[in-house]
Amino acid sequence: MRYLLLLLLVSFCSSCTNEIPVSLSSEPGKLILNAMLHSGEDENKITLAFTGYGNVTYVTDAKVYISINGDLKEVIDAPTYDRSNPNSSPGDYITRLLYLPGDTVKIEAVTADNKHRAWSEVVVPAPVYIERVDTASSVINTPFESLRFIHLKIAFEDDASRKNYYRISVDRVQTISAVSRESGRDTTVIIKTSETLLCNEDIVLTDGRPTPISSDNIFDSPENKYGVFDDSRIDGKYTMSVSTQYFPYTQEIYYGVHEKLKDITNIDMKLTVNLHSISEGEYFYLKALNLIDSDLYDTPLSEPIKLPGNISGGIGVMGISSRHSQTLSLSSYLQVRM
Repeated sequence: MRYLLLLLLVSFCSSCTNEIPVSLSSEPGKLILNAMLHSGEDENKITLAFTGYGNVTYVTDAKVYISINGDLKEVIDAPTYDRSNPNSSPGDYITRLLYLPGDTVKIEAVTADNKHRAWSEVVVPAPVYIERVDTASSVINTPFESLRFIHLKIAFEDDASRKNYYRISVDRVQTISAVSRESGRDTTVIIKTSETLLCNEDIVLTDGRPTPISSDNIFDSPENKYGVFDDSRIDGKYTMSVSTQYFPYTQEIYYGVHEKLKDITNIDMKLTVNLHSISEGEYFYLKALNLIDSDLYDTPLSEPIKLPGNISGGIGVMGISSRHSQTLSLSSYLQVRM
C-alpha cells in the first residue's frame, strides 16, 4: 500500500499549483518539508508534516525561517489554511518574498518543542526565454473515435556554460460568454486547466526514445507526465515538440459547466506555454515521480522507488523555479454549435 502526502509543485501548472502524491517511508517521527517555490510569484507555500502510517499529520505549531543570500528575510510563525481552496492544507505556511535569479535561498523549519529541525538551501535558476511557438492540428482516427490534437513546436536556446534543468507545461484558459441558468443574465465563465502533454515525438523529453504519434501508440510509453528534462541532449538552440488534445465543444458538452449555462454566444480559447528553469533537486524528484506514476510501475514485480530529496534533518524536497511563458490564441481551433 502506498502512503500519500500532498506536495505543492508549481505550476507545473503553468502557475504550477498542482498537488503531487509523495510516497512516504514507514519510519515515523521525521519532519517533512516540501517547498516548490516560483520566482516572481506574489505568494508561495511551504508545507510541513510528520511521517507516519495512514493519515498525514500536518505540523501547525512550527516556525519557518527564510534567508536570502545569508540574510534572514522572513519568519512565518503560523500556517494559513483556506478551507475553501482544495489545494490548501493545515500545514501550509505562506511566504510572500520575491526571489531573483542567482539568489541563494535557505528555508528552515523548527517545531515548537525544538525537537525537529529541517532545512535546505537552493540557488534560484535563471529563466530561459521561449523564442517562438508554432502550432498545427491533426485528427487521429482510432477504432473507437476520432481524436483531435494541437501540436506545438517550442523554440528556445540553452545556456551551454552551465548545467540546466527544465520543465515544460501547458495551460488552457477558456472564456465562455453565455446566459446563466440561475440568474437569467449574461455571464462570463473562465476555466483554467493544466494540459496533459504527449511527449512521444521529442527526443529530449523521451530520453532519446522518440516514437511517432499514431492511432496504435498515441498513449504509449515513454511517459513524461511532468515534462522534465535536462540539457544533456541539447546543443544551443532547440525546438521541442509536444502535443495536447483538444475538443470541438458544443453547448451540450462543455467541461461540466453546461448545467449552469445556456445560449453560449462565444468561447475564447488560449494556451499558455511555460518553460520552467528548475533546480537539480526538483528535477530528480519529478523524474522519480514519472516512474511511480507510469503504467509500468503498478505491476507485482515493480521494485520500490526511493524518492530523492534535499532536506537536511528531515525528508522532502525544496526547489525554486523561474518561468517564461508565451500565450497563444486558439479560437480558430474551436467548433461551436450556437
